[in-house]
Amino acid sequence: MRSENPVVQDTVPRAGADGHELRALLAAALEGLALLDDDGRYQLVNPAGCRILGVVECDLLGRRAVFVPPRADGVRCVVRWCRPDTGRVRELEHRVVPTSGGWHAVAFRDVTDAQAHERRLTAVAAVAATVATAGSLRDTLDAICAEVVGSVDLAGAQILLLDEEGQRLQLHGAAPAAAWPEHFTLAIEEARRRGARLSSLEAFRTGRPVVRPRRRAALLADPAWEPLHDQLRGFDWETFVSAPLRVRDRPVGALNAYYRPGHDPDDAEVGFLTSMADHAAVAVENARLVTGSRSRAALEERHRLARELHDSACQQLFALALHLRAAQLALPVRGPQDEVVRRTLQTVHQLAHATLDDMRDLVLELHPRVLHEEGLVAAVRQQTASAGARTGVRITVDGTAAPLSLGPDAELDAYRIVQEALHNSLKHAAATSVRVCLGPQADDPTTLVLEVVDDGRGFDPARSARGIGLTSMRERAERLGGELTIDATPGAGSSVRVVVPRALPGEAAS
Repeated sequence: MRSENPVVQDTVPRAGADGHELRALLAAALEGLALLDDDGRYQLVNPAGCRILGVVECDLLGRRAVFVPPRADGVRCVVRWCRPDTGRVRELEHRVVPTSGGWHAVAFRDVTDAQAHERRLTAVAAVAATVATAGSLRDTLDAICAEVVGSVDLAGAQILLLDEEGQRLQLHGAAPAAAWPEHFTLAIEEARRRGARLSSLEAFRTGRPVVRPRRRAALLADPAWEPLHDQLRGFDWETFVSAPLRVRDRPVGALNAYYRPGHDPDDAEVGFLTSMADHAAVAVENARLVTGSRSRAALEERHRLARELHDSACQQLFALALHLRAAQLALPVRGPQDEVVRRTLQTVHQLAHATLDDMRDLVLELHPRVLHEEGLVAAVRQQTASAGARTGVRITVDGTAAPLSLGPDAELDAYRIVQEALHNSLKHAAATSVRVCLGPQADDPTTLVLEVVDDGRGFDPARSARGIGLTSMRERAERLGGELTIDATPGAGSSVRVVVPRALPGEAAS
């Protein structure tokens, strides 16, 4: 407080000749102290108050205070104030006490860091409870992103997970959800293919958070990021932070935070993001353990059923067919009645063989052993050969000779997509020929294309979009990090196509 301020001479009672003791006390106070007139304008602000507000006293005097309208009941309140010297929003806790003449004395302090710490603790507790009582993984990760955005006042947050092969990034959690469209995963893979450098990958490699100030401008100026420019322009942000999700020192994903302009994260906020990423990693691991357990149980049950059918029903049908054939050969034909019996035996024999073929196909569907022993292309060739022999439809397979960079679960998903598409062509489309293609995309040798094309009657994709078969194929394609497209017209055949990024070995995939 400056002694030459005439307002001070009129408003501060004197202690001794010039009131030096009281003025020294105001100057030494750690809290901000201000005196407001009956119109809510600053008439006095002590040095601590000027430091808190980020404005020198001479620029404050006569201005309407941030505490207007003041509450004169002594209750502590919190207001938000944007410091003009830094452009950062601060939270000020204050208490107003009335003085004579309708004026008000205000004591205030900056509680931004304390409030942020409290919000972070609350968010951590809420996320811990969410993880402990988790439903679906997507809902859990969405909730974590929402807590992060609300606690740090971010423009947005997202959680990207690595697939089982550790190659593709997939969006599994976001807030706000509208900022991240469904095709974000494909867009980020396209940006990677063009050479975009992802900070999340650096976080994976180092195991430490990565902070990128002024990241938005850099990405919008980089043509490699063009597939994501619309999304990056869609909300107001500037600084980017990526905190790795790790399980037993193995990277599984990243929590990405998008900070509003003028808000650069401090060490406490980066530590908070790291803590939230750790909780997200626990949720991911729990979900994968549950899913893996269910998948193993389902697979074991399918294998058990396949063995039971092969060892019992198939063997019994085979024996039945042999006995029927023996009866045919042993039956003497002496008259019309014997001929009727012979033809009946022949019909039953044919039915037994047809049922045996169907049972063998069912066993193959339940347990495609060749898929695990020889790979996807060999399994598809076996499947189509069996289907072609059974139906008489001409089925050709164009398969890549390159080994696929897919794990067992991903290969099974790809196999089931081809299986379902082939089933639709044979059962519903009345096709006379079907072509199955499994190979690299023309402009990207690391991208696998699965395609089933038939010359059948076609269909309207819009009317069939909610069918179980198409829904299953779409879900499997999403698990692969790919995209399912259907090109079909009534009366003109159909095409089912799935594009799986980074599924083939190559320089880009490595």
